[in-house]
Amino acid sequence: MFEIIPERKNSINKRFMRELIDRQKAAMKLLPRRAARVTLDAVKKGIPPEKEWDAYRHSLDVYELAGTGKIYEVGVVSRPEKTQLKVIDTYSTVLYIQPRGRGSEISEAALLLQRYEPWSHSTLPYEPSPKEAEVIARRVSPREVKAVESRLKSVTGSIERELARLGVRLRKLPRTALGRKVKMDLAFMALRLEFGFAGFPHTPHWRPILRRIVKNPRLTLTNKIERTMTDPKYGGWKGQHILPEMPESLVDNFNEFQSRISV
Repeated sequence: MFEIIPERKNSINKRFMRELIDRQKAAMKLLPRRAARVTLDAVKKGIPPEKEWDAYRHSLDVYELAGTGKIYEVGVVSRPEKTQLKVIDTYSTVLYIQPRGRGSEISEAALLLQRYEPWSHSTLPYEPSPKEAEVIARRVSPREVKAVESRLKSVTGSIERELARLGVRLRKLPRTALGRKVKMDLAFMALRLEFGFAGFPHTPHWRPILRRIVKNPRLTLTNKIERTMTDPKYGGWKGQHILPEMPESLVDNFNEFQSRISV
């Protein structure tokens, strides 16, 4: 720590005083970024090492949350890439349909599929195009897949007749993996892993690090942050690494997940 002596004409200290507000703003940006980075590293280390969890692990990164009204809000966010499901995935995956468009532009066939979701691969009668709908895949237990198939057995015939009336082409039997790519519901997977639901290994990987940060905020401090606020000669605070932005339209998608893992 240093002492400012007003009587001394110290150009370094005077410059520091002029920079103080800007330095404070820089530190306020650095703190949540550091917290997010500490969280990201711990969460990735906590995810099981098996290859089946790679898509979840690789989807995580630190983003600036744009449009939230909080200038320095930063978060660890999952941005899954669309993936091609394999035949082996069909035994532990169910599908949800999100129709695209608005009003009269929405596909009636996609709406019909949404009404009866979730679907298994073997029961989905019609594969909507990417223009019609987003297909969301959730990893579940084989028992849950069988429950879905049992529920749909009595209504499959009427659904297929309605789809035929709408003029869409039904999938040929046997119905295995889809021809199109789907988006994995990784938030759903993360929660099941975190709490050990439905046969998933009980592997808390979010709440432990969040508790550590709440208990010990100094985990978010770095030498750069301390020097920004205490060292008049330090100039490294001026450079800021630009983070990718998470669009405002997507921020609300993570509210439920955040509320479930809050500590």
